[in-house]
Amino acid sequence: MLFPKSHPAPSGNPFRLVDFDDVNEVEPNNDIPTATPCAMPPSFALNGIIDIPGDMDHFKLSLKKDQQIEVIAYGQAIGSPLDPVVLIVNAQGQGIIENDDAGDFPRLDSRFKVTIPADGDYTLRVVDQLERGSPAFVYRIEVTSARPEVVFSAPNFNVNDTQLRQHIPVPRNGRYAQLFNITRVATGGDATFVCENLPPGVRLVDVVVPGGSAAVVALFEATPDAPLGGSAMTMTLKHNDPANPIIGRLRQVFDLVREGNNIPLVRAVETQMPVAVIEEPPFSLEIVKPTVPLVQDGAYELKVISKRKEGFKAAIGVRLLWKPPGVECLEYGTIPEGQNECMFALVSRGDWIVGTWKITVLGEADTGNGVAYKCIAVHRVRHSADHVQQRRAHSHRRGAG
Repeated sequence: MLFPKSHPAPSGNPFRLVDFDDVNEVEPNNDIPTATPCAMPPSFALNGIIDIPGDMDHFKLSLKKDQQIEVIAYGQAIGSPLDPVVLIVNAQGQGIIENDDAGDFPRLDSRFKVTIPADGDYTLRVVDQLERGSPAFVYRIEVTSARPEVVFSAPNFNVNDTQLRQHIPVPRNGRYAQLFNITRVATGGDATFVCENLPPGVRLVDVVVPGGSAAVVALFEATPDAPLGGSAMTMTLKHNDPANPIIGRLRQVFDLVREGNNIPLVRAVETQMPVAVIEEPPFSLEIVKPTVPLVQDGAYELKVISKRKEGFKAAIGVRLLWKPPGVECLEYGTIPEGQNECMFALVSRGDWIVGTWKITVLGEADTGNGVAYKCIAVHRVRHSADHVQQRRAHSHRRGAG
């Protein structure tokens, strides 16, 4: 049957386009001495079949000290029943790294990065996790030099719900905060968030990301007269050093279809995030500014106060979105119905780094028309080296007395 040119194909034919060559396994290659040699440039793909139960395929690689490589196994991703386990060993047979499930999608495929400890010959082994095999157990393993990369995404706030709070509802005359985790590969340095296609009246308040930060809170603000509505925001991370051309990209993974035991069957990866302007909620939050530093091995009660509009008495949940390094604290508190404050007990370890840190809390409440959010950023939580020395001296005098 022929379809008119205006109609799309009844089903897609996915393919992968890369700029490196392939190596096909040569049997027998069931152990290290018979490993299929791979005399290829830094990037290549290894192809084969675990064709009988218990089969092991080996490939010989020549690698250099401090070389950073990324290994991605394609099994489930290409419709194979294989659950690949990939191991790299050195010439003495000592394991360098082993990986079963990458924890990403597809769930059963292996993926890892490793820095090679010394020049020499290495062996890559691939097996099925359950020692199965048949002519259908095909695989493709791409070995590439780790390229400089920056990727960020909002964390999952529920184990079985990847869509919870993966949007940015900014209240009129208020702020909303979103936590982003940042992953860097072979690059670093301070960077700045750049947002495109924000709704009218919305801006990003905090835009600078320190080079050593693995997580950052992005604070969005809307004017009192911002029009209600939304848009799909494009957000990137641009390094402050003009000589560094790497652009950080948003990579947000959503589960679309799950089977009965919560295993994802279909996922989508998005590079944009929805941002919407919502009505101003009937409450606001205020953090009581700390008047003294939080010392090492010390504690401090951080007070959060709500200001309610007349008639609004519902309980307000308060989330501490991020904690300074070395500080322990419960991340969720409640301002009870009809009341106006809650406390967060911050406890610092002895190895807390001296410095000044920002803290942000996010309030959420059921207003009768759904959950409304509003947040406030702390003035600062400070840790003073001089104060620590005074505290230690005081403790010494107290012990001597």
